[in-house]
Amino acid sequence: YERMSRSPEPAIDLTLACAVLARQRMHWVVQKATELGVRRIVPLLTDHSVPSESLDHEQAGAWAGHIARATRQCRRSSLPYLLTPARLDEFLPSPLLAGIDLRLFLDDRSGPATVPTEPPRRIVLLVGPEGGFSDAEREQLARHARPWVLAGRVLRAETDVLVGVTVAHCLWGDFQKIG
Repeated sequence: YERMSRSPEPAIDLTLACAVLARQRMHWVVQKATELGVRRIVPLLTDHSVPSESLDHEQAGAWAGHIARATRQCRRSSLPYLLTPARLDEFLPSPLLAGIDLRLFLDDRSGPATVPTEPPRRIVLLVGPEGGFSDAEREQLARHARPWVLAGRVLRAETDVLVGVTVAHCLWGDFQKIG
């Protein structure tokens, strides 16, 4: 590999907490999230996600390999942490979430929420499954995070990941320096 003139590691500490997606789309999610510079990936078990008893079918054991290959491909110097799948109601009160400056959950049903102009150092981006978070989960999320509406369109869950991580970098991270 060639020497890099600048660090490929991001300026912001971004954790992606994504509901486990069906049809092995999590392979793509962990790969692209790694390439875009997330520091942690938390697979979430939600009302509409793949259930825990189906994780083997979704090849959850292969996610770490996808992360390693994506890390090499984009010349990152460190692997993102892949945490054990957690239920949303267990993750929200976790110590990991307690030390975060900005907690956002992607939501296409909320009104626009203000986001800070001062760059947060540590961000958690929560992305729901196909069909979104359930109403009960949205209520629970609203007590721990801000809803974040990215567009007037309903995006596929894996597209939400790509757009959400990219927009976070554009607003507060490395991508704001482009141009």
